[in-house]
Amino acid sequence: MKTREVAARDYELPRKRLDGAMAVSKQSLSGRHKKSGQTKKSGLLLVCGILFLVYVSAAGLLLVWQQSQIVRISYDIRELSRRESDLAEENRGLRLRVAKREAPAQVEAVATGRLGMVEPEPWQIVRVNVEPFRQLLDP
Repeated sequence: MKTREVAARDYELPRKRLDGAMAVSKQSLSGRHKKSGQTKKSGLLLVCGILFLVYVSAAGLLLVWQQSQIVRISYDIRELSRRESDLAEENRGLRLRVAKREAPAQVEAVATGRLGMVEPEPWQIVRVNVEPFRQLLDP
């Protein structure tokens, strides 16, 4: 019988007290605790959901940024490759000009034409023997 009384007492409906306030039963209190636990769980679920969305958004932004960097660097590589080929072509042209100007016929033409130089007469040529000077320089 005691268990029935305890059980009956636990599940009493709220009664109106004499002063007009409602009395709260144990069942309604335990129901509030369940709701509070559910609220905590749903709040935690909401926070986890928001964190997940932030993580997914950040990962998406990171991927978009990474792809834009790849495109930009690819463009830079193409531009530098084009510039390299242009410079290589210019270098070949400059080497050809140097080779032409170093040719003995070209040097002679510039010396006689622009600079007014002439071939020396045989009596103007002086031969110098450098062997004695080499012996002084070499120990």
